[in-house]
Amino acid sequence: MLRFAILAFSIFIVVLTVLSLLPEKEELTPDTTIELNKTRLTLYPQADADAIWEFEVADVNYRPESREAVLMDVNNGSRSVNDEVDFTLKSDELVIDNNDNIRGDSLFIHLVEAGWDLEMFAKDGRQALIDQNQGRFQIPTMHLLDGDVKSVASNVDTSFDFTDYSDGGPNTIGYTTFKYDLNTEEP
Repeated sequence: MLRFAILAFSIFIVVLTVLSLLPEKEELTPDTTIELNKTRLTLYPQADADAIWEFEVADVNYRPESREAVLMDVNNGSRSVNDEVDFTLKSDELVIDNNDNIRGDSLFIHLVEAGWDLEMFAKDGRQALIDQNQGRFQIPTMHLLDGDVKSVASNVDTSFDFTDYSDGGPNTIGYTTFKYDLNTEEP
């Protein structure tokens, strides 16, 4: 009886050893792109649980292997916090990466509360970025438009509400232009 138990235990150890040496099955992700046309997308960023993004787009290409979505012809995008839109977004093409960050070569944002229009542009291969984790815009070149005022800045890093703002750095230019009517009487 003891010999039978030792033999069964030995066979059990051999089987476990063989099973542990077998190659692991790899999870295969299809090498394909999922395409959607004329659709509406909703993004719930994990890093910003109070925010909800809505996009109306002409085309979406989702790549499962990179977990990125490319949105084309975004004519109506918006970000809401607690059911209140804080900014809107337009772009010819943007990418939502696997961290829910949004990036593109040209993003056009309207900050609702401030009434400002931001034109965000890529420069030297660095795209404009909406960083959900940090709650920040990182913008290689920005044009800020507010009525008759236009401000241009480089290497902008700012919070979504512009309360924490920096720009510039070596070899950068920033300037502001505005119109003022000299014939206007002061009250």
